[in-house]
Amino acid sequence: TFMSATGDFNTAANWDDGIPDTVAAAGSDDEGIIPTGKIANMSASYNTATGRRFFMTVHGTLNTGANELQMRSGSIGTNPRGTFGDLVIDGGIVNVASGGRIDIAGIGADVFVDGGGSLNFEGGSTIQTSKAVEILDGTLMIAASASLAANVADEFVVDNSGILALETTGASITTITGNTLALELGLTSTLHMVLGGFHG
Repeated sequence: TFMSATGDFNTAANWDDGIPDTVAAAGSDDEGIIPTGKIANMSASYNTATGRRFFMTVHGTLNTGANELQMRSGSIGTNPRGTFGDLVIDGGIVNVASGGRIDIAGIGADVFVDGGGSLNFEGGSTIQTSKAVEILDGTLMIAASASLAANVADEFVVDNSGILALETTGASITTITGNTLALELGLTSTLHMVLGGFHG
């Protein structure tokens, strides 16, 4: 299902085949693709139907607003484009605003940022990713007042072309906790710290 027109994520007419995960037969996989140049703005929360596998690939822009994007795989699956992972940001941008939440869980429910894309958690947003997070070629930005609601499992990867940007107010520093977590940092990966509470 392709986002065919910039506008409301939750409006079926803005997709070429209806809102993802609502058209395909029960028990099958569905993918939502936001093409380059298209902007999807969520006007309401979105939950994957029970027992379904829903994949999202972002080449354009996805803005959650103060809503939740919930993607929970029922079992191991492969993205229809051949990439494992529930959320693949390939050259695109995902902005999670204050009050917004991304909840990605389930077997094989991974997050990839590639192609120079970015995943931005603004102040007051919530991160809930229960499996692997891999910043291959792009940026993961976490504001100081964003909250982590679940442990990252499997692996947290910042590859050679990956950037991890963390903001702190000086009173608090973001802590990324993990369960059976393998941390992998590429030799040329970048850690960008915004130390808002310190002044020289």
